Amino acid sequence: MAQRAFCVLSIVATHWVQAAVPDLSSIGAPRGGGDFFSLYSANTEIEPDLSAEDLEFYQEIAPLLNTDTAAAIELLKPQLSEESSAGFDFILGSLLYVQGDMGESIVWLERAVEKMPNFRRAHRMLGLCRTQLGEEASSIEDWKNVITLGGGDAQSYGLLGYAYLSQENYYSALKAYEMARLFDADSRDFKQGLAQCLLMTGQREQAISLYDELLKQDPKNAEFWLLQANAYVALDRRQEAIANIEFLREMEKVDWASLVLLGDLYLARGAYELAVDRYLESVENADSLDKEKVLLPLERLLAYRLFEEANSFIAALDASAGIEGEWSKGEEYQLCRAQVAMEMGDFSESESVLKSIVQANPVSGQALLLLGDLCKRTERSEEAVFFLERAAAIDAVEADALLALGRLEVERGRLSEGIKFLKESQKLRPRENVAAYLARVKEVLSLRKGRKS
Repeated sequence: MAQRAFCVLSIVATHWVQAAVPDLSSIGAPRGGGDFFSLYSANTEIEPDLSAEDLEFYQEIAPLLNTDTAAAIELLKPQLSEESSAGFDFILGSLLYVQGDMGESIVWLERAVEKMPNFRRAHRMLGLCRTQLGEEASSIEDWKNVITLGGGDAQSYGLLGYAYLSQENYYSALKAYEMARLFDADSRDFKQGLAQCLLMTGQREQAISLYDELLKQDPKNAEFWLLQANAYVALDRRQEAIANIEFLREMEKVDWASLVLLGDLYLARGAYELAVDRYLESVENADSLDKEKVLLPLERLLAYRLFEEANSFIAALDASAGIEGEWSKGEEYQLCRAQVAMEMGDFSESESVLKSIVQANPVSGQALLLLGDLCKRTERSEEAVFFLERAAAIDAVEADALLALGRLEVERGRLSEGIKFLKESQKLRPRENVAAYLARVKEVLSLRKGRKS
């Protein structure tokens, strides 16, 4: 039963585990200046070989490159052609990058690598442009080209890791981040990316240790606390997970999802009052309320058959100002209310709610099933049969309705009729417990016939 409470974990993890967007300035993104626009290189395997005419033109534009980008672009662009050096396409693409025109920058950088496929700096600049544009999948080849051409460094491995992580290629991302940390072990971006990869590849102990390092660097980072909590939950270290999320709660940095997870953790520990408190707090602190945000905690309590606690949760919802909405009129919420009322012994309230649902939606299978159960509990067998037969005509609940009819007939002493319904239910949805029950009923019927003979 305890495992049921943690199906929300995947929701929380999905919400939080995203590729850590890197701070490009911290890992060597070009900003202009120095040799950013330089075309002087002795290594002609990865840099264009310039003619004397190329060098003369370069000397003409060089004074503008770091002082007047717009003027440099205006002077450079008309001079470029299919025959001009790849180096000038690279310079123009780089100038456009500095101006923030990533799309146009890519056009010229691609021309540069078409002219010279081994132009390493052009591949690097393409990777940066695509990363800035959020085109991480396309940037993977750029960074692999940079590394293959001997440019493996913190930037290229780090952004390759980021690109792989954004595509959910966790193992490849992990290896890239490990290489990046050889060049810069203290980078928060690399630690964060690596920790996420460790978490997603099941290496949770290592992830927890790395989040400890990250939290020393940034103790108020809610994402780190919650991701570490997810790792604790996966390792069944629930008390430590609770401690993490409660710390966030004290800092007022919890959201709906993390409060529901906290309620789930308390629920699994049997701390039901605390679970209800956190579930209610999740609803009260939601940015906006919808059906899911109200129903999820309530369904958790019902799954554990904690009807008193569910009743308290509903009562608190009713008493809280400002959280009512369309969800309160919806069928699913009303079904929960009816079920809780019935389990608490308030049959008239439950019946009233259920009949309202059926009046609005005559094919509400769940409402008809509950009405059948209610009538059975209040010793109105014929009415129970009526509602259950209606439910049996609805595909979604047919197997459950036939099972309920079978049990009802058995309890009424009509074993042959009960066996017929139980067999039909089993044919639609075989279940071991129902098979065992059916076998016992058959045995009783056989004994009864034996006595008569």
